[in-house]
Amino acid sequence: MHAVDSVQLSAPEVVTGAYGASVTVSCQYDLQFKEYTKYWCKGQLYELCSIVVATPKGQQSDRSSIADDKDAGVFTVTMTSLKESDQEMYWCVIARPGRNVYTGVRLRVSHTGMLQLIWPTHERETSWLSNEQSGSWSRPHPHPPSCPPPSLLLNSYRHRKGTS
Repeated sequence: MHAVDSVQLSAPEVVTGAYGASVTVSCQYDLQFKEYTKYWCKGQLYELCSIVVATPKGQQSDRSSIADDKDAGVFTVTMTSLKESDQEMYWCVIARPGRNVYTGVRLRVSHTGMLQLIWPTHERETSWLSNEQSGSWSRPHPHPPSCPPPSLLLNSYRHRKGTS
């Protein structure tokens, strides 16, 4: 847990969600802040972040929602249909007079689940990658012992796609 101002606000430092799935982040706060507005903000620097969703009414935006459990002292953010562009630094924030209380959460979006479902044979690796570019997917194939390990295929895929 990453905490700011000792125990006033805490959240996980890193959260990983699967591409296309949902992720939920819990931001725990001291009960002295239960009546304050809470929000979820996106951006590398807190000072320049953009508000994604905010309380008080459990507001929802495009693919994100927020709920505040004032009795438990926790507000929860749920992001759905995760995309690569969601992979970023986010901030749990309590808006208060004078100085806001905030803590950072890094969201990582993983493709691991998708690669496990769609596994090419060594011989079909090239055609699978070209099919993926056109948007069509071949049926999953069993992983023969002659194929390279998943990490090599993933690195090969990333290299061909020009990503890191």
